[in-house]
Amino acid sequence: ESVNAIGFNAFDGCTSLSAIHIPKKVKAIKDETFRACSSLTSIKLPANIRSISHGAFKGCTALTKVVVLGKKLKAIRTFAFFGCSSLSSIRIPDSLELLSYSAFGGCSSLTTFDIPPQVSSIEEWAFASCESLSSMVIPDSVTSIGDYAFYGCDGMETAAVENDGLIGDQAFSGCSSLKTVTLGDSIGSLGDKAFYQCSNLQEIVIPNSVMSVGSSCFYGCTSMRNVMLGDGLTNIKEYTFANCGLEEIVIGDNITSIRDYAFK
Repeated sequence: ESVNAIGFNAFDGCTSLSAIHIPKKVKAIKDETFRACSSLTSIKLPANIRSISHGAFKGCTALTKVVVLGKKLKAIRTFAFFGCSSLSSIRIPDSLELLSYSAFGGCSSLTTFDIPPQVSSIEEWAFASCESLSSMVIPDSVTSIGDYAFYGCDGMETAAVENDGLIGDQAFSGCSSLKTVTLGDSIGSLGDKAFYQCSNLQEIVIPNSVMSVGSSCFYGCTSMRNVMLGDGLTNIKEYTFANCGLEEIVIGDNITSIRDYAFK
């Protein structure tokens, strides 16, 4: 318990390490500390932990459970749990503010993740290819969802996006099981191909707050039957609803142009 710091790459590549006790004085898991510890099955992080740094547990393919004690964790940084393909459960305190680039990318066994209410940004590729995520709720504290944030989460069936900012390019692209998307009434824009080839998505209501919907945003949503476009939109861009099975379209009062192939 006298240890108060663990250095960069300290246990990097210790492929036979199956368990470790982290002393309670440790405040950070530094860059690639436990990278590729392929026999590590669970980890309990002490209450003083403030950050989980770049690649800290990257490639820990046997890791199934992570518990973060206390309420001091502020940041999960780039690639922190990237490729932890067996990770199914992680408990994160409400103190978390930052979910960085590819933090959980490729965690294909992760079934649930509750976004803490202090998080303001979900960065690019944060949950890409988390194939077992079945649902996602984005709280209104989040002002941006990065490009490809949930790309290829093909087990996700529902998404409730309550944030008041933007949804990035291809943020939910390839979520082929996604049936229901609820957009909050403060969202400002949807990026290019944001819901590209979400082939089970059945309908969408674009709230009045949305000022821009990117090109090919809903391209290939072949099960989509109903669309309601809010009054914030002034144009419908190229291929926005191309290759959809639309039966009913309600267009807002302020639409002045419909671009080439918008509903092709």
